[in-house]
Amino acid sequence: MLRKLGATLLLASGLAIVAVPALAIQVSDVVTKNSDGTLTSCAPSAAVGSASLGTAGIAVNSSFAYVGVGATAVDVCRVGALGALTGCIMETDSTFAGLDGISLANGYAYVANQSGGTVSVCPANVDGSLAPCTVSAVGTGVVAPTSVAINGAQAYVNDLSGNIYLCTVGTGGALQNCMVSNGGTTFNFGIQIALH
Repeated sequence: MLRKLGATLLLASGLAIVAVPALAIQVSDVVTKNSDGTLTSCAPSAAVGSASLGTAGIAVNSSFAYVGVGATAVDVCRVGALGALTGCIMETDSTFAGLDGISLANGYAYVANQSGGTVSVCPANVDGSLAPCTVSAVGTGVVAPTSVAINGAQAYVNDLSGNIYLCTVGTGGALQNCMVSNGGTTFNFGIQIALH
């Protein structure tokens, strides 16, 4: 099952994130990926609660979708039958600043704050709601995080300025000791990062 909001497709298994042109699939369409790679059963999901604000990222687990809307809010939606999004509730937190990419790991939602140069770390409750978030600084100077990928005790934070920061994941999910880790190159206007 593939889900798409804005310009991002997510495999429900959580194994891949693929950027595609915004017109490839309507916002909130739900599609099925067949074993041969073709897409079928394209059907629009109910409009995401605050979709009129624009979407800025999505993370999905088996029960909930977390959709960035506008610069300072996340819609938490139940994932219903056939992947349709239902019962969306807007969550806000004072740490959200220019909200961009969202990822889920180890019971936390990680929200990249492009305008704030930080990542909000939000405990995800059993009912899908977000508990109050803490903020993790990513670097110094001009830092504009666009997405976060967690791999065990390490986090990779993509930055619009062309850097990827490697951070350790500490107590309470906090990102610590972040440093540029570009593998000897720079990236031009990085938007998303995924680990497989």
